[in-house]
Amino acid sequence: MKFHQVEKVFNQYLHLENNRDFLPAMLGTVIANRLDALPVWMIFSGKASSSKSEVMGSLDDSMEAHVVSKVSAKSLASNINMNAKEMKGKEEPSLLSKLDGKVLIVRDATTLISMSDDARRTFFSDLRVAYDGKVESS
Repeated sequence: MKFHQVEKVFNQYLHLENNRDFLPAMLGTVIANRLDALPVWMIFSGKASSSKSEVMGSLDDSMEAHVVSKVSAKSLASNINMNAKEMKGKEEPSLLSKLDGKVLIVRDATTLISMSDDARRTFFSDLRVAYDGKVESS
């Protein structure tokens, strides 16, 4: 499917005329992360009712995305060092195990913005280190 066809479908359901760059930027981010290259990180922000959630929601059931409502400084590596016995009967709390080959979508960027500077630095540092395959929980 060509981009203009995708855009036409989105425009049937959403008013995107005032946010024309959003859809190609989002889809470009997903496609760029398929490449054998450095990851592409994109933070989308915009005023309320600008269709951000609806457009990103189109990836909810995608095998290429993992969608979460919010994140914390420890979301990526929470309990990453627990052994199998300690994890028995528990859901894997770490985002890392769910992100391999996927794009992380955080629905509410407010959770990132409202973090303390140290917590935000920790979160983004863990993302960078995770790409290198070296994240450890403290």
